[in-house]
Amino acid sequence: MKSLLIASAIVLGALLGLESCTNTSTSSSDNTTSDQTEVNATETDSSTVPYTLLKGYFTRNDVDSVPTVISSEKELKEYFGVAAVMGEDGKPTEVDFSKDFVVAVVLPSTDCAIEVTPEALVPDGNGGLVFHCTANVGEKQTFTIRPTYLIAVDRKYSPDMNVRIELDNIASSDQ
Repeated sequence: MKSLLIASAIVLGALLGLESCTNTSTSSSDNTTSDQTEVNATETDSSTVPYTLLKGYFTRNDVDSVPTVISSEKELKEYFGVAAVMGEDGKPTEVDFSKDFVVAVVLPSTDCAIEVTPEALVPDGNGGLVFHCTANVGEKQTFTIRPTYLIAVDRKYSPDMNVRIELDNIASSDQ
């Protein structure tokens, strides 16, 4: 499992290294967030696994690598900090670990703006799950970030199963 995680991190780092930062203009839609945090399986695709987007978390800067599956509150706190902000939706999304487990997509540190967009969470046919996402690379920044995307998945899909992250493509925001 650790070798798969290390190999995935190396591939992600290589892909991000190949994609150069671009200077593009941002549209007004870049700054909007969806209020919908629950992603349900559609009527036409019954194989899609529902999940909930977790907001208000960041990867701690004293952490080198993060497991793909987080099974407890203690483990979540070990790898992630909370970033509460003012306002109605300022609290981090709570996770009930008696019902859910967390899947973490954590990309290497970069000085480019990166937006991770989920495509689908689907069974892999071998008893595991595959989380398909796209990482869009934006403008170069004057600081570094570690792009983090967390989702909560119902435990009926078992946190012990192999969960693979696949970045379907990495594209510049001007494409």
